[in-house]
Amino acid sequence: DLYLILIDPEHSLCGVAADNGVPYFGELSFPQGKLYGRSAQLSLLMKVFKRVIQLGGRSEFVLVSGFSGAGKTSLVQQLCEPLTQGGGFFLTGNFDQLHRTEPLSVIIGAFAGYCDVVVETSKTNDSNYITKTRVAIQQALGHEGINALTNIIPNTRRLLSTSSTEESQNYRLRVGGENAQHWVHFIFRAFMCAIANTSHP
Repeated sequence: DLYLILIDPEHSLCGVAADNGVPYFGELSFPQGKLYGRSAQLSLLMKVFKRVIQLGGRSEFVLVSGFSGAGKTSLVQQLCEPLTQGGGFFLTGNFDQLHRTEPLSVIIGAFAGYCDVVVETSKTNDSNYITKTRVAIQQALGHEGINALTNIIPNTRRLLSTSSTEESQNYRLRVGGENAQHWVHFIFRAFMCAIANTSHP
């Protein structure tokens, strides 16, 4: 389609009278899921992913910036297939204007999706993985940490096979201010270390 526009823009973009006298307007269509002009950026993201896997245990952070509608989401979504084929998990979250007043809404949404994927995958593939993950989380967080985690991300109850008990529902941090912030950071770091490894980055 782009080639036709270049060689004959008048016919492809402008109204041209057909043989029957009815004006004809060319149509421009792009295949869904195909990314144009972002091969360098996609290659960079894949290099970061492979580097993290090869070094084992190392973390890297990549910030993708650009104007609204520039294709940032489409670019990142191109990583989904190669990451999942390599045994990884692809977590996504959107900054929804309707939920902008809810703390950690993007992170909660991303990890809620992760829990769904692990539970559903364990039903058809590796059933031992969910058990290993559950034990790793329990060892990393402990009883109080589990209560805090399921209170922040309710969907983790599916992963941990815990019920919505009165204790977890009424859980409140016993610290405040900066200490509370540090405690929440610790919970997320411990949770990430428990579920992410070289086999399932």
